[in-house]
Amino acid sequence: MLRIALLVLFLLFPHTLPLVASSHAWQVRASGSAQTTGAQQTAENRSGVSHQSAKDPRQWTELVTTLFQNGSAQQAVITAQDALRSIPDNSQLAVTLATICLYYQQIQPARHFLEDALELAPGDPETRVLLARVSLLAGDSNEALAVLSDMPASAKDRPDELLLMGEALALTGNLDAAASKLDSALKISPTDVPSLTTYAWVLQLQGHYRKALPVLGQAAEIDPKLASIPYRMAVSYYFLQRYAKAEKSCEKALALDAHDAAAYFMLAMTRVREGNVARAENDLRKAVALRPDVPLFHRELGKVLLRGANLSEAGTELDHSLKLDSADAENYFWRAQLSLKQAEKQRALSELNQAIALDPNYSAAYVELAHLYTQAGQRREAAQVVARQRQRQIHAPIRNSEEDRQLLSPPH
Repeated sequence: MLRIALLVLFLLFPHTLPLVASSHAWQVRASGSAQTTGAQQTAENRSGVSHQSAKDPRQWTELVTTLFQNGSAQQAVITAQDALRSIPDNSQLAVTLATICLYYQQIQPARHFLEDALELAPGDPETRVLLARVSLLAGDSNEALAVLSDMPASAKDRPDELLLMGEALALTGNLDAAASKLDSALKISPTDVPSLTTYAWVLQLQGHYRKALPVLGQAAEIDPKLASIPYRMAVSYYFLQRYAKAEKSCEKALALDAHDAAAYFMLAMTRVREGNVARAENDLRKAVALRPDVPLFHRELGKVLLRGANLSEAGTELDHSLKLDSADAENYFWRAQLSLKQAEKQRALSELNQAIALDPNYSAAYVELAHLYTQAGQRREAAQVVARQRQRQIHAPIRNSEEDRQLLSPPH
């Protein structure tokens, strides 16, 4: 089950999970030449830009950058919106403001500004490629494909377009088409590291872990300081059950980037497979400290603590994970294991039933639930659980797991 749980740190994560700002705060859009003079004056007054400077894009971009640098992200985005009201027909200004927002991890505003730019200059391939990239960061692979499909004929089959098409196709499950796009990108630009690492990612999604290694080795020769390369090597080694090599690759990734939460998680999962629970616990604590917003990290730390009989802290971590993701069936299964250790059988029964409700194909939960009902003398309920499992024809003890999806998160 742990092995399953590991395809998320490479499919979902990555290097990270983008910080997507709430779209509600960014609904005011640049409205082009239809803005009234009064509205433009209001924008200028609110942002502190003089009337004389209001038509100077440089003044606006400097102000937006300064606000971001001072930690005023929301005001920076409002000021960027004001800039586009004052200069409504400047697509390059919209692109510049989007790029600034993207640098400061304001994904949703960047997306809106690029959409505005594309409306003004629909034939600009650079804007279209950047919007597709931002759409992927926002988790919208279908929009990325739609944006790229409208690329002008003269700009099609550029390496950067093929790279993004490959990633978007992979995220929609079309792995063969994704591999084909990336293969085409590498024929045009065989030393492009992003194309190499993304191609290796697609190979891993296809289960070709061994084939991915020489591709990653080629990328490492070109850019030996990129932490994501040894990390992805660790993913291949993990699924090939070469845990010593996986551990060494994780350590190399962390030597290049000591703040890589994904690498700490990968290292922890490797050490769990090696039976080194104490060191795995330490690695998971580091992952949680770096990314306390990831429910999976809290859950896996709770599981490790449970194995070490640290029941109180295990419960705290599992509960924290549930607050972040209340629909995690695996969490309820492990909460049930904790409840059993605390002699709370009725609570364990409830938690196992909840796990099955959330994931009707969760084989281990059926087995555990039937066993508990039998122990409690509730044979009719036990028989019903077994019948439900047989009706769904669930036989495999291993299911698609969140950990596996995490390990196979897209490259960014």
